[in-house]
Amino acid sequence: MIDLTDGPAAEAADLATSKQIAERLNSRHPGYLWAVHVQWAQGIAIVRNLSVSAKLGYVIKLLPIYSASALLRQVDEAGGEILERFRLNRAGFDGDEYDALPTDAAGMLVGDTSR
Repeated sequence: MIDLTDGPAAEAADLATSKQIAERLNSRHPGYLWAVHVQWAQGIAIVRNLSVSAKLGYVIKLLPIYSASALLRQVDEAGGEILERFRLNRAGFDGDEYDALPTDAAGMLVGDTSR
């Protein structure tokens, strides 16, 4: 059994899972700038779309024992949810669509952050 709470094995597990999640997001929603940070010791993965916000993200609870397909379903939900809240196309980045989105006084995209 691998200890995922500290040391090189934990860092490797965090990086490997981050890579897996980022690859899934890039394949399902190409052209967006996805950022993923996995912390197995805390049991979470944080997904952000830096194309829309560096501050806002989606937290996925990681189970100690999980199936890859269940994790990928959660990843698909996270990516879709972020894009939906900013009214962006799930199929891929569209520059014209992006440029037409509403922004606030600071020039940041305005999305639905009510939930």
